[in-house]
Amino acid sequence: MMSGRWRGVATLALGLAVCSLGVAGEATPANGYGGVEKYWLPEGASTYADRIDGLFNAILYLTGFTFIATEGCLLFFLVKYRKQEGRKSIYSHGSHRLEMIWTLIPALILATIAIVQKGAWDEIKGTVPSGPDTVQLKLYGEQFQWNFRYAGTDGKWGTKDDIFEKSMLVVPVHKNIVIEQTSKDVIHSFFLPYMRLKQDLVPGMQIKVWFNATKSTAEMQSKRSKDWNYEIVCAELCGNGHSEMRGVMRVLEQKEYDEWLAKRSADFADEKFEISPIWEHWKVNENGDRIVEEKKTEEKKEHH
Repeated sequence: MMSGRWRGVATLALGLAVCSLGVAGEATPANGYGGVEKYWLPEGASTYADRIDGLFNAILYLTGFTFIATEGCLLFFLVKYRKQEGRKSIYSHGSHRLEMIWTLIPALILATIAIVQKGAWDEIKGTVPSGPDTVQLKLYGEQFQWNFRYAGTDGKWGTKDDIFEKSMLVVPVHKNIVIEQTSKDVIHSFFLPYMRLKQDLVPGMQIKVWFNATKSTAEMQSKRSKDWNYEIVCAELCGNGHSEMRGVMRVLEQKEYDEWLAKRSADFADEKFEISPIWEHWKVNENGDRIVEEKKTEEKKEHH
């Protein structure tokens, strides 16, 4: 027969198991995707998503094993060395050997992770693709909106056919997309979950990021719903409207993208849309380089 204490432990364990099964059931949606993605990483849709997921899973398994082992030892020692009649406590000043072991092993593990991940870091953060097939665009963040800018069909920046989009990013599939980004006000964090891309936008800094989408919006919709879209979110608390700083990314086949680019470029050339005044703070030359306007100051001369 179980004692009252162990019956309580067994009841708690059973309750946790039932809750876990309930969550697992909820995480299995009719279309096989949406519910799972509520509780786990969304489907990877970029060329480097698998590398990031591999690192994420390896570190998760390692830390998960460590957590279970340490907590298991803790519970074991709690039971084994619980208070008992006739047993005296043993006092220990510690063991230098054990302290060296549990210090050196984590240090070696962290060093190994640093070495293993260096290749992925160099590929994703250390280099930025270039070349005629690379799609270049600008991102200017502000509370609480994403502002995107494209060179028009003439391929030059700062001309009448430049395209300006608010909270809408449109890119071709299977092409390197390079985004030069900064912020007008506070730190924002540009996050494309399916691309495994996240980068802070810092006022006063222009940071380039890149990705290459491997799955078009239409392909992803075929497995989900026609209303589904890639989401753009801000992953940095940036003010009262932080939760509303969202956007949509459309990944199109090359032909569709070319048609979209031509139409939007013609519309802006004909001045059919207003341009956000935020771009007055980021003027560029035809090569896309930022024009820095120097403030002229007059020196006052004192006459004696």
